Amino acid sequence: MLSARANSPTGFGTGFNEFNNAGPPELSRCASTCRSNAPTSASAAHRVRRGGKQIAEAQFAEAVRRVKLDVMVASIDVLEAKARLGLAEDNLQALQRLVQLNERRLTSGAIPPLEVSRSRVAMLQHRGNVRSAQLALTQARLKLLPLLGRTPDEALVDIDDRLGLTPPVDSPDLGALQQAARALTP
Repeated sequence: MLSARANSPTGFGTGFNEFNNAGPPELSRCASTCRSNAPTSASAAHRVRRGGKQIAEAQFAEAVRRVKLDVMVASIDVLEAKARLGLAEDNLQALQRLVQLNERRLTSGAIPPLEVSRSRVAMLQHRGNVRSAQLALTQARLKLLPLLGRTPDEALVDIDDRLGLTPPVDSPDLGALQQAARALTP
């Protein structure tokens, strides 16, 4: 089918012409063909369905990958919070021992009372750090619950190991990897 038009009207008045300067003249040509081939249409529809299925499978695999990654990151956050809490508790115990030592030194007359007060203040300040670390651990555990399909009413999750990740036994040779990278680099 062939069609042609010249000076298309705007639909809002006089149309295009050289007197009203409503716009440039327009020339348009169109050629189109229409073919119908049943086997080709069926195979195209099959390819579209197969492509849709592949897209759905890829989206599902991506969603699974994201959930696994979110769980891993939340688990690492729990491990980090536990390590920070352990360090804060160790520091608090050290400061408590320092206060006890300074109290003994005060009774023997080796230090002035001001030093004992300073060490007590430092210990009391660090108790707040321990409490903050405990809250951070609770928050990390609560963040992990919905990722595992649990509600906040249930018991908090604790992680004891290093996520069960073992280093590969047969690690690739660094020199071979570098040579392969150089060979693939344009």
